[in-house]
Amino acid sequence: MATLDYKATYDISRYGFLQERRPYIEVTKEKFGDIAHLIDNITRDGEAFRKMCTVVSRVPDVYTILEDDAKVLYSILTMIIHKWVWGCGVDNISHIIPFKIGYTWWHLCEYWHYPKVLTHASVDLFNWKFIDDTKEFSLDNITNCHTITGNHSESWFYLIMVAIEGVGGQAIKHIMNVYDELQGGRKIDKITYEVLQISDYMNSCVEIIKRNFERFTNGTHKCDPDYFFNKLRIYLSGFNNTTYFPEGGIKIESMDIKPINLKGGSAAQSSLIQLFDIFLGIKHPEKHSNDFLKEMRDYMPMKHKLFLEYCEKLPSLRDFVESQDDHALTSYYSICVERLLSLRRVHIAIVHTYVMAFVKKDSSTNVNKEKGTGGTDPNVFLKNVIEDTNRAVI
Repeated sequence: MATLDYKATYDISRYGFLQERRPYIEVTKEKFGDIAHLIDNITRDGEAFRKMCTVVSRVPDVYTILEDDAKVLYSILTMIIHKWVWGCGVDNISHIIPFKIGYTWWHLCEYWHYPKVLTHASVDLFNWKFIDDTKEFSLDNITNCHTITGNHSESWFYLIMVAIEGVGGQAIKHIMNVYDELQGGRKIDKITYEVLQISDYMNSCVEIIKRNFERFTNGTHKCDPDYFFNKLRIYLSGFNNTTYFPEGGIKIESMDIKPINLKGGSAAQSSLIQLFDIFLGIKHPEKHSNDFLKEMRDYMPMKHKLFLEYCEKLPSLRDFVESQDDHALTSYYSICVERLLSLRRVHIAIVHTYVMAFVKKDSSTNVNKEKGTGGTDPNVFLKNVIEDTNRAVI
């Protein structure tokens, strides 16, 4: 059967690809050493924070900690590293990571198979908790564990993606039920029911992403476009821009390793969105778009990447829908495709508001220019995937 024990095998929780957050893991000095002190002080000015980073002495043993603790450590260390690199602005980038921090981070990523850069996983999947443990998961009942700036714009930007992952992730059990049925009884009524459930979760994702534009009662943005572009976006950048990293990336003090030159964070690193593409049979034939999506899988947690590869080998829902000539099933399938199309259309509207509206203006922090922090032109990329998704409607 398709499902095997997919949750345990591929590290999937009741909220999909999100790290389970009951109970919440406290970042204490007893467990995380001096790293706990750094993350508690990460919002300090860049120079003061760098001084703190140079006197770290006690760090956790990455080979003996539990996997859940490793996820927390990865999350906070990537934020610390990016604050170290970018915290004093583009005119004072620090290319050499202090040994104690860098050594711990490098070995953590090597052992647990995490990318050595800030990712969707580090600031979203592994970086949330409930406001009230007794209440259900929702955007209004979650908060961040940590942020780099301490500003609400950064918090809201992350929480939108966390909420999409947590709500949309609840569709995974229905997706796996469909795959089971496609390999078993192939009963149209059961498959139709599951696809209907999936469409509801996808609709909830569309409603959540729209809230990115939400304002407080005083009219100010919960994620302010100017703050995002001119203050936050630099921290989401990677280390692959040769203008700012002429030696090929960042290095770690006293370690004989190649420069680390990975790309920055990107929504394309979401395993959930790529799973929707796989499940619905949506192809991206344009080479650049397809290559970029495949590349972004290398920035996902390893088990999530393997889950996508596993699902790609399962029977095609789209082929089944086209072979049945069943009005209800075809309708619900197309509704799912239209939900994903709506999600991507709102995403490109966010790109226009938060990035494209600013790229032609003079900005000392615009290290990515018109490109996204993931290294591609988000406007071109999203237009391509929108066209691909639109073509998939039956």
